[in-house]
Amino acid sequence: MTSDQRLPRPEGDDVPAARARRGFALPLAILCIAVLTITLAASFASTGTEILTNNAQRSESRAFAIAENGLQEFIAMRGQRTVNSTSWCTYCGSPPTVKVESTTVTFTNGYAKVVAQRVMRNVGITRPAVYLLISRGVDTVTPLNGASIGTRAERVVAQYAYWDMKVINIVSGWTSLSGLAVKGSAGTISGVDKCGKNGTLAGVAVPSGAYTQTGNGGVAVGTPPVTDLGTAAQASATVNIDWPNIINETAITPNLSLAGGSTIPSSTFADTTYWPVIHVRGDANVPSGRGLLIVDGNATFGGSGTWRGIILVGGNLTSNGANEVYGAVITGLNIKLGQAVTQDDAGNGNKFYEYDSCSVAAATAGIGHYRLFPNAWMDNFSTY
Repeated sequence: MTSDQRLPRPEGDDVPAARARRGFALPLAILCIAVLTITLAASFASTGTEILTNNAQRSESRAFAIAENGLQEFIAMRGQRTVNSTSWCTYCGSPPTVKVESTTVTFTNGYAKVVAQRVMRNVGITRPAVYLLISRGVDTVTPLNGASIGTRAERVVAQYAYWDMKVINIVSGWTSLSGLAVKGSAGTISGVDKCGKNGTLAGVAVPSGAYTQTGNGGVAVGTPPVTDLGTAAQASATVNIDWPNIINETAITPNLSLAGGSTIPSSTFADTTYWPVIHVRGDANVPSGRGLLIVDGNATFGGSGTWRGIILVGGNLTSNGANEVYGAVITGLNIKLGQAVTQDDAGNGNKFYEYDSCSVAAATAGIGHYRLFPNAWMDNFSTY
């Protein structure tokens, strides 16, 4: 075909304009890529934000669980001690004598700082001290996406509680269900509170006609100096102590339980903040020490020893020498078991048996516990 025989050009076919339209695809592709990039970036940002939010929510939930579990474990475990007499609660004392106690409860995913602060009154014989228990839970799980340690969640819960003591009925400085014969040359048996927190009790409490005094020592002092508990049955009912379950160790769980005649190790009292419950299943010699001493049989206190706390004796107590008790003594408790018990003998020497409410409270601290007030729990306490 010659040049003169070419096919006619389609009408409207503008060759230069068609060539100009060939470059439109590149900008359109770039625009699409840009839109897709922005969309993906927004999606990644949204996903990352959602992950961080979910992590924060999970961390906050863990912190709440840690705070609540720490509070409950503190209430349940506060009085526990390890085999070497180390307190489970690091900075716990005797609630009746301290205003604040605290410890750290450690979990696999965090820890709780628990503080118990007395907010109302000291412990008394008839009224409990009121405490505010505050638990700050901290989540220590490693944050995701490189979040800083400072983003770990914390949660604070609180609970009002009162200190509930196992009641040991104290009616005098020395209470004897079998009677008391005092023969010392000096000293007093006093119901005046040495601690000064509570009122004055009777110096001595015995059944009718069961108190005798010869010599100048062991003079009863109190309101009244000697109180009459009536008949043996009336006296036993007045001294409201669950003696059968105490010696069976079902009412009170001792920290140290020994066979009769055993020597109480002096190392028991090495920690001056430790007020143990000691149970001797038979006769015992009373050492110098502190706490709640439970003796099933007869007890002998000689020499120049000093006991701070409470002494409960099933039989009689023979006191010879210049010994002292600051707290309270209750003897002849085996009468509650239907047994005959001879009269206690506060023999020769100087005697100072003085009621001390602080020592009584400290001796019972190990068998007491925090009891929660109903409807007194608070969440996010630190924000109030």
